Amino acid sequence: MAPTLEISIPTTQTSNTTKPYTLYNISLRLPLRTYVLPKRYSDFLTLHSTLTSQTGLAPPVSPPVKSWFTRTVNNAQLTEQRRAALEAYLGAINTAEDWRWR
Repeated sequence: MAPTLEISIPTTQTSNTTKPYTLYNISLRLPLRTYVLPKRYSDFLTLHSTLTSQTGLAPPVSPPVKSWFTRTVNNAQLTEQRRAALEAYLGAINTAEDWRWR
């Protein structure tokens, strides 16, 4: 049996580039080690697109919708809403009954 994987997004950060963007720090916790992977919102959309095309199924939970008129960089409330929704999205994939999502 595979070890239990705990997925969470406990924190976010803003990049220090000329065009700032939000990074979501994904924490992957295994029994003996924890990994933290910073990912952009677009990385989640790429994951979603890839999984949907490979499984041919609707996802257990959809990722949050992209907002074209507001940015998470200057909006702490939007950043927190998106962080929570992305965490729920990853959690739903990780615990899905259908093994193809995992």
